[in-house]
Amino acid sequence: MSLDEDILVSVIIPCFNSSKTIDRAIKSVQEQSNKLKIEIILIDDFSEDETLNTIKVYNSTKNLKIKILENDRNMGAGFSREKGIASSQGKYIAFLDADDYWLPNKLETQINLLKNNKKVAIVYSDYFLEQNIFNVKKLKLIKTPLKVTNKINKFINHIPNSTAILNAELAKKFRYPFIKVRNDYIYWNTILNNSDLKAFNCNPGTGYVVYGANPGISSNKINLLSYQWQTYRKYFKYSVIESIFGLLINIFKKILKI
Repeated sequence: MSLDEDILVSVIIPCFNSSKTIDRAIKSVQEQSNKLKIEIILIDDFSEDETLNTIKVYNSTKNLKIKILENDRNMGAGFSREKGIASSQGKYIAFLDADDYWLPNKLETQINLLKNNKKVAIVYSDYFLEQNIFNVKKLKLIKTPLKVTNKINKFINHIPNSTAILNAELAKKFRYPFIKVRNDYIYWNTILNNSDLKAFNCNPGTGYVVYGANPGISSNKINLLSYQWQTYRKYFKYSVIESIFGLLINIFKKILKI
């Protein structure tokens, strides 16, 4: 049986000006392939640095297939993830951002949960947030809920994108939003709102992913609230009152850091 026919997990990694972090992201997936057959789908989103040259150095091996896709202009993470999903061949699809990286046994632990529970739509995990404090890197464990339903996820996204994995059949049933921000939040809620399945934390209290300290597109807090408002009103069709309530929840969460 060829590797193409036997791929268990497809890992979708959009890349945009990621030359400083993409190596550690790829290597963290490579380390998972000792026990699993994996394809890494790297989508270069018209990077202006050395990202494309960096990823072209990687070659496929016995248990690991490298696939590189290129956008002819900058389209954003949502478009890139949908492009990666469409070209994937694995039984499961996992997501990883180029500035994040996985810790050992991440995929194996999550796949065991998916295999043994037919009511699970998405599996995610706790994660570590990389912080630079006085030029010293520290990791802070961020805990996520044991279970996430459409009700729990209504106003705040509790499914960290770089921790998530789901069945490819389910992933391809719903189109990944093309917008540049909040695309993962919309995608998860679309799945949860259109099925009886739920999302589960694979091992509460244990972090399997490190989120990089690099600022992303949504790092500006004022812009973040604006994007959240647009998500509520345009994509989720919440009322004005519901949307205001959701923003207040987000603001209090940031203030209280809960």
